[in-house]
Amino acid sequence: MSIQGNIDERTSAQKCLIIGGGVIGLSTAWHLLKDERNDVTVLDHPDLLAPSRDVSKFFRVDYTDPERMKLVMKSEELWEKDDLFEPFLHRTGRIVAYSPTQIDTLNGIDRARSELNLSPRKHETARLIESVFESRPISQELAVVNNEDDGVVDWERVMKNLKQEFIDRGGKFRDGRVLHLDSNGEGTIDAVVTSTESIDARQTDIILAAGPWIMQILEASHIQQPPLSRAPIATGIFAFHLDMTTQQWVKYHELPRFSEIGIGEFVCHPIEVGAGKVTWTTAFINPSGKRGISEPRDVANTDLGIRMMLEARDWIRKRIPGLKGARMKSIWSYWDGVTGNQQPIIVRHPKHANLIIAGGGSYTHAKDLPYIGRIVTEVMQGTETHNQFGWDESSADKQLNNQPLLYTDRVFGDLELEASKDQRVRDWKRERSDWII
Repeated sequence: MSIQGNIDERTSAQKCLIIGGGVIGLSTAWHLLKDERNDVTVLDHPDLLAPSRDVSKFFRVDYTDPERMKLVMKSEELWEKDDLFEPFLHRTGRIVAYSPTQIDTLNGIDRARSELNLSPRKHETARLIESVFESRPISQELAVVNNEDDGVVDWERVMKNLKQEFIDRGGKFRDGRVLHLDSNGEGTIDAVVTSTESIDARQTDIILAAGPWIMQILEASHIQQPPLSRAPIATGIFAFHLDMTTQQWVKYHELPRFSEIGIGEFVCHPIEVGAGKVTWTTAFINPSGKRGISEPRDVANTDLGIRMMLEARDWIRKRIPGLKGARMKSIWSYWDGVTGNQQPIIVRHPKHANLIIAGGGSYTHAKDLPYIGRIVTEVMQGTETHNQFGWDESSADKQLNNQPLLYTDRVFGDLELEASKDQRVRDWKRERSDWII
């Protein structure tokens, strides 16, 4: 399908309504207001389930797909040189461990780096983890790399800063949870209906950048949805926020952060004393309703949340024993839209000329915050064709290239039933005291 086919002749100045103030929505808003003639409104309803509400995120360049790496490199240039973003990226380094079942990912990264004339990563053994984190002896089957150029983004602050910059440039921010879009049956969207109002959209480009809620909104609006392989399916994971002692924070602030691919990640916050986070990468969907659309739901206070917390705690005790005494202070469930190949979908809707779908960050595109909005503006204006982000299933034929385990068919309800039978979960619910690592 040609993206160009649904683009009318347009002036350079545009009226735009962006649904969603997350990574893609806010980045697009910022890029659009580089032309001060544009009239841009962001319609957002803050929700703690959105991954854009996180406190810290990893920055990395490495992927198995060279095209994905090129996009990150364009973002990296802005992270390093733009005054708006530069203060928030901290080059902490990161040690990454790959099990034998994940080694193909590491080999694919090396091939992609070679294709881009970058040096392959130096493969080390688990002794590096034992040395840096003073961990217990670890299976030497792990392949380990030390990515000194990886970093951590002070996420909460950069998002607040970007929102304020958008407002200072004349952008408008409105609170509202979108219920559905009203179509006139003639190929355009006439109105955006929220829980409190109906917003006239007849002379407006609508950018649907609602992350894991995109499919729900399309379903409620009786609007054609993308093919399954390009649909941003709402997918959940857990994260656990930590309270470390000042001594622990100072120690781990100076050390690389740590990821074990397919299991979990530990992040010491780059500036907030005592703050840390463990992300657990067991992913799940939550299909509901007649059509089985996966819907975000706060599942923090569930048996599965407890089970994942206990598993994450055991993992940390083994890998980073110096965190003994730190406290897991809360369980968070986050949701993002995950597409079949983890490439976002950024395209004009084939049947609604003023609707652009822009979502499916798949948990990995937050690092593209400074740049990805430019891609959306190019699709809007018809100045570039980005087939890799298109509607057609052919654009999703490539092998999964980011974090394959995030594209899952595991259902929350099934995992919750298993967790409810776990004796450790039952014991913890009875005692409710062992939040200590």
